[in-house]
Parts: sequence; structure tokens; C-alpha cells
Amino acid sequence: MYTSSHVECTRDKRLQIQTALLFKIPWAQIKEILDVSDSQITHAKTHRLTPQKTKTGRHAKLHTPEKTTLKEWLLSSPSHRHVAYSKIPHFLPQLGGEQAIRTAIDGIDYCRRVSRKKGFSDDPKVCQERLDLAEDGSTWPRSRVQQVCFIDEVWAFGGAHTNSYITCLKDGSDRLLPECVRHKYSKLPAWMFWGSIVDGKKGPSLFWEKEWGSINSTRYDLKILSKMERFFRDHPLSRYRFWQDNASSHRSYETKLNLLLRHIPTIQAPRYSPDLNLIEHVWNWMKNWIEEHYWEARYQPDKIRLDQLRKIIQDAWDAVPDEYIQGLYDSWWRRCEAIKEAHGGPTKY
Repeated sequence: MYTSSHVECTRDKRLQIQTALLFKIPWAQIKEILDVSDSQITHAKTHRLTPQKTKTGRHAKLHTPEKTTLKEWLLSSPSHRHVAYSKIPHFLPQLGGEQAIRTAIDGIDYCRRVSRKKGFSDDPKVCQERLDLAEDGSTWPRSRVQQVCFIDEVWAFGGAHTNSYITCLKDGSDRLLPECVRHKYSKLPAWMFWGSIVDGKKGPSLFWEKEWGSINSTRYDLKILSKMERFFRDHPLSRYRFWQDNASSHRSYETKLNLLLRHIPTIQAPRYSPDLNLIEHVWNWMKNWIEEHYWEARYQPDKIRLDQLRKIIQDAWDAVPDEYIQGLYDSWWRRCEAIKEAHGGPTKY
């Protein structure tokens, strides 16, 4: 039969005992007030407040002080995050070798990941622009968010959109064979595709014809703003607003004047803010859909004719479900909160 001396104290009880010992309260008084035994007082006095579980396998070579040193060094300079595990002992030789560093990095909840490309500006003015719109946008009612017409254009061509995997020998001896290497095509058939979403569904879209040349302010007005003017005129009660990003042909004085002349109400997007332009995710959805439904577009993109590619892109656009687009609109407030938490910096979106 177990007695109280065999019963392990709770963490709160051990904390009370340690506090009492700190103030030099006699053991007899502690036992009487806290209803504990001598062995429990001894255990609380000689052990850590939170019991440490014994882990299997090789013990980490670095303990808490060394891990703290490693973390402080890691965060002391942006460049330190790029240093490989094998090179860290060169900067911190007192911490041992690469394996000890790997174990310690894992122990402080860090790891190595692919470095993402910079997709925003470090300019404080840009961050403030993003923060201002996020502060305002987070208060918009659903009806106002649904009225925003998000637009963008994208170059669409074949080939792998995501990471490309191959089937090869486990020892990797055939990884560099021509049939296993991902090819880079210098000139693939491609179309410039422009699209819009509004009120949780697809809006007007068009292919930028080859004979039109590059996009400038005049052609942008002739081909796209005229199309949007008709669309807005056909929906007078909807009170749609045009999301105007910062492409060169979009922010020019001529374009701003044409928007006024065509009576197209706009919302000026902050610079470097693709995470606020909901249609950006539609392009990714279309690319994934094309990879899944058109084998040749992924694995033999150089064999596709322009007219075939055009049909594939149109099929992908037609296939985008309204439910997916509405889900993007539903994420608006989460995006604004993410920007506010990042103080105007980049977000996961």
C-alpha cells in the first residue's frame, strides 16, 4: 500500500514547497500546512520544477546554454540564416561539429527550407501603403469586398508548373540521364491571357492577340478598359470597383485619365501586393488544372501549337469553379489581418 511519501507531488505543490524553502520556513510547518512528507520536500528541493523525461537514443551534445548561444548567433544577422550546417562550426567552433549543430537547431525549433524569392519591397513607404489598405480593408463589409473587380494578366505556356518528379533507381545512378533531367525550353508557344473576377465569379477575359504588340497605355485602354467600361455599364446597380495594380501601363497618367473618362471607379492597390490581388491564385489553379488534364502540355510543351494552347487555356479558365473564387473573396479579411501582423511585410498568401 502506497503512503503519502510515495506519492509524487504535483507541479503546483512542488512550486509551493520550493517557495516555502526559499523563505526558510521550517520543514515541520511546511508538512503541516501543505500536507506533504519529508521525502516529498526532499524531492522538491533536489529536483527541477518540471520533471525531465528521459529520451531514447543518443543524447544531444549541446545543452540549453549552448543552444541559447546558437539561437542568438542565428538571429544576430540576416546572413546567418543562409549559412549551411556544415559551415556554422567555422563561426562557433566552441559548439562542436555539424551533427551537434543539426541536433541543436532541431531542438530550438528551427530547420532548413528552400529560400523563397523576395516578392516585396523593404521600402518603409511600401510597407505603410500595404498596412494602410489592410487596416481599411479589414473593416470592409462583405458587400463592398464582393464589389471589387480584381484583374491581372499572365503569360501562359506549357511545361511543369510545380516541382517535377521522375522515376529513377534508388541509388540515383541514372538521375542525370537525358530522359531524367527536366528540360528547359528556350522558346515555348505562349499566350498573354487577361482575366478578371468579381462578386465571387469570373468576369470578362481576353487573349492578347499577337498582332497587338506589347501592352502600353493606349492599347490597354483600347482593348481592356473599353471592355471593362461595357461590363460596368451592363451592371449599373452592382457598383463594381476596378482593382488597379501598379504595372507600368496601369499606373501611367494616360491610363488614369482614361479611367476617369470612362467613368470606371477604381481602388488603387498598394505596390508589391500580389497577396491582395485575389486573381493571382486563379492562375495557379488553372496551371494545376492544365497539368492534370493535358498530359502533352506538361511533358511535351514544345509540341503544342498556338491554337491548341489557346484552347487549353480557355478550357482551364472555363473550368475554374465559382465556389473556388468565392473562397478567395472569403479570405480577404484573413489576408488583411496577415498584413497587419506582418506590419506591412510579406505574408503566406
